[in-house]
Amino acid sequence: MLFETKPFPHQVDAYQKTMEWLVDHDYFALFMDMGTGKTKVSIDIASNLFSQSRLEAVMLVAPNGVQEQWYTQEILKHTPVITTELLWRNSGAQYWQDKLYDFVGPKRESIELKLKKEKQIAKEKVRTEEEERKYQEERQRINDLFGDLEDGDVTEVIYSKPVEPAPERKSKWENQTDCLKWLCVNIDRFSTGDGKTFQPFIDFLKNHKTMIIIDEGTIIKNPTANRTKIISKLGKLAVYRMLLTGTPVTNSPFDTWSMMEFLRPGFWKCNYFMFKNRYGIHVKDMDQRTGRRFSRPLRPHEFDIVRSKAKNGQTPEDIAAIMGVSESNVRYIIEHPELTRPFKRLNEIKEAILPCSFTIKKEDCLDIPPKMFETILLDMSKEQQRVYNELKRKLLAEYSGHELTVQNKASLTIRLQQIAGGHFPFKDEELNAQIKPIGAKNPKIAYLKRDIAEAGNLKIIIWARFVPEIELIIKELRKEFEYKRIEGYYGAVNQVARNQIKNDFQEGQVDVLVINPQTGSRGLNLQASTLHYFYSNTYSLEHRNQAEDRSHRYGQTRSVQYKDLVMKGTVDEKVLISLRKNKEVLDYFRSASLEDLLG
Repeated sequence: MLFETKPFPHQVDAYQKTMEWLVDHDYFALFMDMGTGKTKVSIDIASNLFSQSRLEAVMLVAPNGVQEQWYTQEILKHTPVITTELLWRNSGAQYWQDKLYDFVGPKRESIELKLKKEKQIAKEKVRTEEEERKYQEERQRINDLFGDLEDGDVTEVIYSKPVEPAPERKSKWENQTDCLKWLCVNIDRFSTGDGKTFQPFIDFLKNHKTMIIIDEGTIIKNPTANRTKIISKLGKLAVYRMLLTGTPVTNSPFDTWSMMEFLRPGFWKCNYFMFKNRYGIHVKDMDQRTGRRFSRPLRPHEFDIVRSKAKNGQTPEDIAAIMGVSESNVRYIIEHPELTRPFKRLNEIKEAILPCSFTIKKEDCLDIPPKMFETILLDMSKEQQRVYNELKRKLLAEYSGHELTVQNKASLTIRLQQIAGGHFPFKDEELNAQIKPIGAKNPKIAYLKRDIAEAGNLKIIIWARFVPEIELIIKELRKEFEYKRIEGYYGAVNQVARNQIKNDFQEGQVDVLVINPQTGSRGLNLQASTLHYFYSNTYSLEHRNQAEDRSHRYGQTRSVQYKDLVMKGTVDEKVLISLRKNKEVLDYFRSASLEDLLG
C-alpha cells in the first residue's frame, strides 16, 4: 500500500474494503460523514490502482469550487505517485483548447506530430503584403519576449492562437511523462450542451483506463436532471466508478437510487417511480389554487395524526381514505411508532449497498483531530464582481494619497466585505443607509445549500457578521430544507426567544443555528454541533476564538470542523489570513496601505 500522508485507522479500513471489492468489480461508494477524510481515501485508491497498472487517469466531477480544491490542494497533498493535473476551464481560448487536446490524448508523440504538421502548413501559407508586415512585427515582438523562434512558430500564434499566459501551477512532480492524470471538472459543465461539447470527456475516457469519481454524490441525485443522465452515460466508458457522499440511507434514502444506478446500471432492478413507491410514504394532495392533484411525502406532524386516529379507534381503511395515504402505509406507521420521516424498509436499502460501499459516521471515528479547518474558495457572481471592482476603483480614486486612520480603513473595507457576502450597501435619496441583495444568485448561499445537504443530520452552526446575511441565510435554508428547523440567534431575536432556541439546539430540536458573532460568541455552550461555517468574519480575533470554542469545549467528545467561505481575490482573504495568524485584523489595517487592503 502506498500512502503519501498517514491514514487514520478508519481510512485504512475504507481503503482495504474498496480494494478488495475492486478485484472483481468496477464500482464502489464511500458513504463517509463530512470530515472523516473520504477525499484522501479515494486518492489513495486511485494511486494504488495506478501503481498496479490497473488505472491511467481519473476524471473528478464535483460541485463548483470543490473541484478546484482537489486540484490546488488535495491531490498534491495526498498522492503517493507521480501525477499531472488539469483543471477544466470553460474557455474558448485556443490556448486552453490546445492544452485540453494535449491532456486528453493517449500519446504525446501523436500530438507533437500533429503540431509539426500544423507548423508546416503555416509555413506554406501564402501571405499578403499586409499580412507579411504584421507577421514580421509579431515575430519581432515574440522574439523579444521568448527568444529566437523558427519560422512557422510565430505563424501559429498569428493565425490560430491568441497569446494567453499559462496559469501558475505548482506541482511536486516536474517533467514526468509516466504519471497518473487527473482531470478536475465542475458538475455544471454537464448541465447543458450537446454531443460535441462533451467530446473531450469521451476522448479522455476512451484514451485511458479511467476512473470517474463523483464527489458530493448528491449532485446526481435527481434522475431526470440532464447532468445525471450525461454523467451516467459517461460512466459506462470508465473502467472504474466511485461515488463519495455522506450517509444517504439515513439522510435521504431516495438519493441512493441515482447514485447506485450511476455506479452499476440496473443496480436496483426497478425504475425510480417503483423505488419511491416501495421505500417512501406519500400522501395524495391537491393544489388549492389550481386544483391539480399531486403526491408528496408525508409531513412529520401527519404521522402523529395517523397514530392519534388509530388510537381513537378508527380503522386503517378509514384513516387511509381520510388522509390520502395508502392503507398499507397507514398500517406501517402504526406498527412502527418510532417512525417520524416518510421512509420505510430502510434496512433493505442498507443490505443492498453494504457489500459495495464503506459507511462510517463521524462519531464513530475516535482518531480524528479535535479541530479541523477548511477554507472554501468561491468565485463571485458576475454581478458581484462588477459591483466589487467598481467600488474598489472608486475608493482608490477617492482616498489614495490620504492619511487614513485604522477606523477609516475598517469602515471602507466593511463595504467590500458586504459585497463579498452578496449585499450592496448604498444611501437612498434621503441619505439613509440601505442594503440590498446583489442579483439572484449568491455563491456562498449556493455552497451552504449543497454542503448542508451532504452533512445529513449533523447539527450545524453558521456564523455571519451582518444582519442582512443572517436573515438571507435563514430564509434560503428554510426554503431548501423543509424538514429541518433553522433558527437565528442575533439582535433582532429577544432574549427569551434566544434562550429557548439555545436550549432547543442543545437538545437536538434545532438543526441549523445562524449566529451573529457579536451576539453569540460569548457565554454559549453549543457542544451539540460539530460543524461550523463562517459565512463572514468580524475583525476581532476574540470573536473568532470565542466562536470556535462554543462547540470545542469541556463536554465535547467529537471532532469539530470549521469551514470558512471565502470569495477569491477579496477582502475575505485578507481578514481570514490575519485571523489564522492569530492577529487582530485591525492591527493589520494599521500597517497596510489602502492599495494593500483593497487588493
